[in-house]
Amino acid sequence: MAIRVQCSGCGKAYSLQDTMAGRRVKCPACGATIEVPAAGLPGDIPVVEPLSAAGPGANAALHIKLIGIFDIIAGVLNGLWAGLMVVEVLAVLFGAFEADPDFPAPLMVIVFLGMFVLSAAAAVFLIVTGVRMLKRRPGSRKLALVAAIVCCASAWGCCIWPLTLAAGIYSLVALNKDSVKTALGG
Repeated sequence: MAIRVQCSGCGKAYSLQDTMAGRRVKCPACGATIEVPAAGLPGDIPVVEPLSAAGPGANAALHIKLIGIFDIIAGVLNGLWAGLMVVEVLAVLFGAFEADPDFPAPLMVIVFLGMFVLSAAAAVFLIVTGVRMLKRRPGSRKLALVAAIVCCASAWGCCIWPLTLAAGIYSLVALNKDSVKTALGG
């Protein structure tokens, strides 16, 4: 007869062989430690608890999902900002902006292209990191810490900056919680 257990870190249920009774196993999905009850005890059938009572492991899974989603959203916003930089470069090149003697058109093009490159690179990095967080790939916590800093500094002062700043601060706080560190393997 198989022993059914549920991970407290991510909530996934597993069916284990009787030989695993009384042992500790590592969850393949999140790396949390699962204590396998002795065979024949009432613990064989797990009780599913609501999120608030499920403990820090369940909250870690929620934090990880939110960080991944926030990174993807911040990446898309940075991508939109990068697109705006392209429009501004084209406007300068086609004379939509009047040349300022103190800030000539070639310098404007260089500044806008630089902002485009930074925003586009941030967009790609944030989206890739968000997807890695959602899939819980190895090393995703370290990338997410860098992504949180990018969120705090990204969008270069535009109107979306408060959104990315909030996402970055949330990510920095959540990534340093012990339960999230454990769920992501360090």
